[in-house]
This record gives sequence, structure tokens and C-alpha cells, in this order.
Amino acid sequence: LQSGTGTLGGTLTKAAVGGVANFTGLGANINLVGSKVLRSNKADTSGSGGTTAITRDSNSFTIVHAPASQLVFTTQPANPTGAGTEIASVVEVRDTYGNIVSTGADATATVSLSLQSGTGPLLGSSSMAAVGGVANFSGRNVRLENIGAKVIRATKGDTTGGGGTGSLTQDSSGFTINHGPADHLTVTTQPTDP
Repeated sequence: LQSGTGTLGGTLTKAAVGGVANFTGLGANINLVGSKVLRSNKADTSGSGGTTAITRDSNSFTIVHAPASQLVFTTQPANPTGAGTEIASVVEVRDTYGNIVSTGADATATVSLSLQSGTGPLLGSSSMAAVGGVANFSGRNVRLENIGAKVIRATKGDTTGGGGTGSLTQDSSGFTINHGPADHLTVTTQPTDP
């Protein structure tokens, strides 16, 4: 890989046959999207009657993301989180290589948060359309008020009808909701009046 980011994988060295090194079907691949240039090198064979080393670069080409295959919490819920405090999670729609799916139906798919384990309702705006493959729930006032251990689940809706992929889910790391600061007293047993 001469320019661009990522890792070049698969079979990367091949003996030429009739002066041609054909890499078709050998699984050469690049794992990150973006503009790339490949460099090929022919070894120095001048000691056995051949030529010195030769280096050539390919034309520039672009790698695009593969279909959506996973959701990733890039911002997990804070642990612990206070009762009623916003859970400002960020969820990305990614392909099998870890690239953000930034175009197509899955780039704007609806991503929803739900309570996977623990008690109490998940409050606030817990569904949104991803923007460029990113669902940023910051500012949407997603919160839990019941204390205890929790896990939330992100779900990407099925977009197969629009050229995307089926539904995907991913659970957050576990976190604990702690009570907030005391702000009032409640009399639970009133005194009796004789």
C-alpha cells in the first residue's frame, strides 16, 4: 500500500509466469475505505541474468464500505450514571471490516435504544435516524430513573426494502444507575390522630 490508510491483506507475493504476476482469486484486500494507491515491486534478478529491481505504482482507486453487519457503541453509557441523568450514547453502523457505513440506506437507518436488562422505563427520545452511519443520542434526554444494574440495546431497523441490510442489534456494556441527590422528604406513615 503506497498511499491511503488500512492494512493490505491476503496473498501479497507471487512468482510471475511468462512475465505476469496475476493476483486474481488470491484474496488481496484492503480493510479501510478511502483513496488508495498500490505499489508493486519486482525483485532484483541481475545476479542471475535478469534486471535490477523495478517499482511501479497503480492508478489511484477508491475502496467503499461493505454492507452493514454490526453496530458499535463508540460512547458507552457512563458507569455509574445518576438517576435521571442523560445517557449520551453514540452508536455507529459498521461493516464487517469496522468501517462506518456512511452511504446508502443503512447510513440513515433508524437506530433505537431499549432497556435490555434491569428495571424501569427508558425515557426520552430513544429512536433516531443515523446521520452518515452515526446515531448520536447526546441531547435527546435518554435517561433512566430507576436505580440498579442496566444494559441498553441498540437496534438498527431493517432496511432491506431500500437496498440496505436486515435488523442489527448490539448491547451496551453493563452500567449502574445510582440515586440522585436528596431533594425532598416524604412522610410515608402519618401520625395517628386519637
